[in-house]
Amino acid sequence: MSNHYTTSQIETMAEKTREKFAVNDGDKLNVVSIAKGLGFTVYNASFDNNKIAGKVVSDENEKSIYINKSDTPERKRFTVAHEIGHIVLHHPLDDSPFSKVDYRGANNTFDRKEWEANRFAAALLMPEEEARRVWRKTHDVDDFAEAMGVSKLAGAIRLEVLGLID
Repeated sequence: MSNHYTTSQIETMAEKTREKFAVNDGDKLNVVSIAKGLGFTVYNASFDNNKIAGKVVSDENEKSIYINKSDTPERKRFTVAHEIGHIVLHHPLDDSPFSKVDYRGANNTFDRKEWEANRFAAALLMPEEEARRVWRKTHDVDDFAEAMGVSKLAGAIRLEVLGLID
């Protein structure tokens, strides 16, 4: 039986990861530098199946995150953050090999680890305090998403989770 994390635990782990490895790129968090801090290299990749958003591999030969090169910059940032979520939450940084492929909009079945990795990514890219500050300035989902460097959908979901919009 695997551990499940509460929203509060996920928020805390994202905050600690951000504090330990964060490098801002202008106003936006540089998720590639966080991946590097965790020992992973990020690559743009072409996948045979365009439904693949990203993949993380950690074994004796490589520690890599692959992101779909045809995605938007915002989507790529979220995918890297999502894969970092899998690393931090589900795979302790030891020598245990793992590989995880993430499909966009996979299907209607609930996968707790995917939900946790999405929550982690949102908290990493849009920390609560910063999200609230930006929302107070913008009061517009498009402007909020642009300021946070995420897609409109990711921004709207985070604002909803934080109770800032219905």
